[in-house]
Amino acid sequence: MATKTQNSPVHTFFHPNERQIKNNGHRLARNNVYWQGNTIYSYGGHFPIATKYVKKDGEKILFFTTRTYSKTTAKHIRQVKWAALLDYTIVYVKEPVCADRNKLNREDITGMKVELFRSFKDFEATKPAKFANYKSELKWLRGLYSCYFRYRQFCKKLGYKYKDEYETYIERHEELSKRSLKTQDNKKERAEQLARLSFEEKLPLWLSNQIATNALPHISKIYLRLRKDGQTVETSRGVTFPLQDALRAYKLLCLAKTKKMPLGQEKIMLGQFAISRFNEETGEITAGCHVLEWAEVERFYNSLQSTAV
Repeated sequence: MATKTQNSPVHTFFHPNERQIKNNGHRLARNNVYWQGNTIYSYGGHFPIATKYVKKDGEKILFFTTRTYSKTTAKHIRQVKWAALLDYTIVYVKEPVCADRNKLNREDITGMKVELFRSFKDFEATKPAKFANYKSELKWLRGLYSCYFRYRQFCKKLGYKYKDEYETYIERHEELSKRSLKTQDNKKERAEQLARLSFEEKLPLWLSNQIATNALPHISKIYLRLRKDGQTVETSRGVTFPLQDALRAYKLLCLAKTKKMPLGQEKIMLGQFAISRFNEETGEITAGCHVLEWAEVERFYNSLQSTAV
């Protein structure tokens, strides 16, 4: 008795029994993937997944779609690909379909080749007049090479002559790839150097916006810095709030600390966070999970004054 997997259209597409060969297809009422002739479909004739083709030398070729659609169609595509890996050479095309749905002829194959070449040229035409940076150019070159690789693979496997359309881009591609690798190596080296630093060595780098907050270890004492935009204050735990709120809070807290004006019931907001407690003797500020020492508040305020000067 056939198992559920063996009776699935994906399995029988590659291993049909006599009845299925006679019927020239296999479709189950409960299944949305089916095959007819040499082509397997997802949901309907509008979405062919793959078409089988055997070369004169006996090599089995599977023309496989580069398209995708829904989650279930993506699942069908994965199932067909895994089932084909051992016995078939996969050649990617945009539309793996034959005219009569039963037998793939040379005109169909030539049409696939033309479509692949057109896809390459269409992608090439998307090249902007100027790239934002080398990363965006490298991303575009990789996309272009992907289109060219499919076209070249198709021509090699099916015996077509082709011109090396990517030749003019190879040197630039290699140059940018080396640059990308060098940048990655530099980042890795910098991360390793940073990991060897103590907290005392990291803190000045953090205060001057040279390293990210996640590079600091989690300690109980809270520090403040002004971010590069000049309008946002950030704590050493990654919480941010507007500089305008910080300056307003500092003036009110100074008045409360010198006994010139009590805080009263009014909430002092720092962005979306409210100061829940203020010790007028020590100057200790509590806001959410942050407990901030007055000495750090003074240091931060003085650093703003020196920057302004």
